[in-house]
Amino acid sequence: MKIKIINKMVSLGGSSKVLDEQDKPLLKVKGKFFTMTRKKWVRDLDGKKLYMVRQKLISPIHHINYIFDAEGNRLSEVSSGFLTFSDKASITSSFGPINIEQGGSWGDYDILVKGEKVGSVTRQAFSMTNSFLLDIDESKYDWRYFVALVIALDNIRDKKSSH
Repeated sequence: MKIKIINKMVSLGGSSKVLDEQDKPLLKVKGKFFTMTRKKWVRDLDGKKLYMVRQKLISPIHHINYIFDAEGNRLSEVSSGFLTFSDKASITSSFGPINIEQGGSWGDYDILVKGEKVGSVTRQAFSMTNSFLLDIDESKYDWRYFVALVIALDNIRDKKSSH
């Protein structure tokens, strides 16, 4: 399944569009304005909360984001070192370890669950905003979770580039 994640050009809270290959909306991502943890909700098209992504408030050495389910249960901790995103990111999740491995160019990476490649992310280079193409095997895992994961990784990249 191929999914486009497009950050809105003008957004006070960090909202994104999530579209299928035919540009039909799949999900809504809405960020909160005036939040120190860059909290963002991933919702279905009816507005039902599915996942929440937020940064750890104080994290001096590593950049950390969390992914929560709609009930507030922490599903994952997404962590990356202090340097650039070319470092590997490590994710602890409720269904096992997830590894992010840098792909061919800056911003492209593979997603591995328990050592098996389940998807890839390609950063769309010639876009006015940050946009990504997520290619995920939805037969084994909830693709909506991986949308939240891409948002968490983008939060980390944004935080690193602001330093």
